[in-house]
Amino acid sequence: MAGLTTERWRSLDFSQFRGSISAVRGALSVKNDELDLTVPTADVSVVLIGVGTKLSAGAMHRLLEDDVAVIFCDWKGVPYGGSFGWSDHSRVGARHRAQASLSEPKRKSTWARIVKAKILGQAAVLDYCSRPGGSLLRNLSKNVRSGDTSNVEGQAARSYWQYLWGDEGFKRQPGIRDQVLPSNSMLDYGYTILRGHAIRAVFSAGLSPTIGLFHHGRSNYFALADDIIEPFRPAIDACIASEFSGESIESPDIRRAIVEVAHSTFGQTGNSIPTEMTALAQRLGQLIEGDPQKLLVNVWSPIMTLGITDE
Repeated sequence: MAGLTTERWRSLDFSQFRGSISAVRGALSVKNDELDLTVPTADVSVVLIGVGTKLSAGAMHRLLEDDVAVIFCDWKGVPYGGSFGWSDHSRVGARHRAQASLSEPKRKSTWARIVKAKILGQAAVLDYCSRPGGSLLRNLSKNVRSGDTSNVEGQAARSYWQYLWGDEGFKRQPGIRDQVLPSNSMLDYGYTILRGHAIRAVFSAGLSPTIGLFHHGRSNYFALADDIIEPFRPAIDACIASEFSGESIESPDIRRAIVEVAHSTFGQTGNSIPTEMTALAQRLGQLIEGDPQKLLVNVWSPIMTLGITDE
């Protein structure tokens, strides 16, 4: 089980755990032949559950009541579903109606700001990893227009992955478990942790997860979370490219390190990544209801996130 506490946030990884989880006095009781732990649910934000884990109804109720995102994984540890408590945000009805009626120009301009922040974060990753291409991506970010109709995000992504992994033949393919180039699996794992935080942030802001700015699809219940996650992906990319390229996601130490990065400080803001996601979702909710006119999307940088100083 991998876990980390940053401020009051913790992710618990039971995707490879074989044992039982039950509820006891505002906490989870985690047991198997080798383990007997009690974890307060008030300190938890995301839980990953694998097929070998027996999760009681009481524990499930405790997690949902405490606004914890519960993500279920298959026997390989790949997430395939989740459960989340219903939001009790005081303006949930008004915000859902405002989301549904959001004007096309505002939706497109907001998505453009998210895309630009993501590309600038990717440029910072290349700089941090001593790869070329940072200046190219920063220049590309200047070409992002409302709705990103020219698909600058895609143009940047092609250059980004090529520069980040150099001549290793890497191709970003979500869901691919490649033993030769296992970075895809590690990226998927890190993004799953981020997605859990994003889903939690969307619900806490009283927003509908199904109504995205860009992402959509009849089978995607969490389209808005997939929008919000974009500026945060560079934190995971930098960790894997600089520290674990070629390593295996099966290693508990690797999983633990990725979880730590998903809870680390977000650039210059001073907030942890989960806290900054929640703040972004709240700002988006305010924008959707008419105030302000532009969404503030902060850009990831490695100075604080990965413990880098100017010294």
